[in-house]
Amino acid sequence: MTQSMPLLDKVVDAPARQVWDVLDASHEALRTTARAVPAEGWHLPTPCAGWAVAQVFQHAVGDQIGCAVALMACGLDAVVHAWDIAMATGRPSPLTPELARPLLKVAGEIVEPLRPRGA
Repeated sequence: MTQSMPLLDKVVDAPARQVWDVLDASHEALRTTARAVPAEGWHLPTPCAGWAVAQVFQHAVGDQIGCAVALMACGLDAVVHAWDIAMATGRPSPLTPELARPLLKVAGEIVEPLRPRGA
């Protein structure tokens, strides 16, 4: 029987929901704004000196790819700790094949460069 931990739920879930809500709204703002750029507007200068609209958008896309990679690494970290806790407490592994597949690539990219150092 799983014991309820209301304080833990509040501490973990509330900030996470807020972060995801802000992230979703921010991405929607970027998508909506980019879709509204007229064909002739991509070359226009922006408030960022020396940057045209297209350059700022490309920069934003690159940033979001980097953030996605970082989030996958955070997901890997979370599931590894979840697995550790589950094994220590006699619970089933939370690492399902559906969850493991996307994280396997991230794990390889993180661990493989560290193998020569004993990882």
